[in-house]
Amino acid sequence: MAILGPAVDSSRQPQQLKPSTCNANAPAAAAQPSSSKEEELKGVRHLCERGITALPPRYILPPSDRPALAAPRGIPVIDLARLRSTLPSERAAELAAMDAACRDLGFFQVVNHRIQRGEMLDVARRFFALPQEERARHMSPDIRAAVRYGTSFNQLNDGVLCWRDFLKLLCNPARLDEVVPSWPENPADLSFSGKYEFEPATHMPEKE
Repeated sequence: MAILGPAVDSSRQPQQLKPSTCNANAPAAAAQPSSSKEEELKGVRHLCERGITALPPRYILPPSDRPALAAPRGIPVIDLARLRSTLPSERAAELAAMDAACRDLGFFQVVNHRIQRGEMLDVARRFFALPQEERARHMSPDIRAAVRYGTSFNQLNDGVLCWRDFLKLLCNPARLDEVVPSWPENPADLSFSGKYEFEPATHMPEKE
């Protein structure tokens, strides 16, 4: 699956939000809107667009639940060119590295994916800049949905919400014909019918 970047800075959780963290164009003297549970479920960007200046309590992790500081470590890098290799040993080594990254960290960086990073980030920014009503069309309580826009893993049940917005797109090459029609139509170039394309699945190396 692909996760397109957060709507706002999610690297920290300040009690007071700086103007650059939310909507810098919001009126400075705007009254603090009510932060009901229903409003919070509409996502971080929606709250920012409504002019909030402080984090709602539901976005603040209790001190007892906050993780301890860990030693810095590098981000695993997975080379898709090695996964396309005709050498079984090379593919096996990269698959093992990807398996370890998923088990140990839960994420990794992908290189040699044939997608221009600047273009991908640009289309992501344009999606998150769409009106709330357009983004909300892709919200779903189904965590297994092929297309899902939201703010937390399961925002209906999570006690504390993540200070982020995300767009999840299922992109299994074996199921592209099934899932791509449900992808957002706006921006138009987000779809695989535009410039972002996988090689046909028949060109992928077979698993040993």
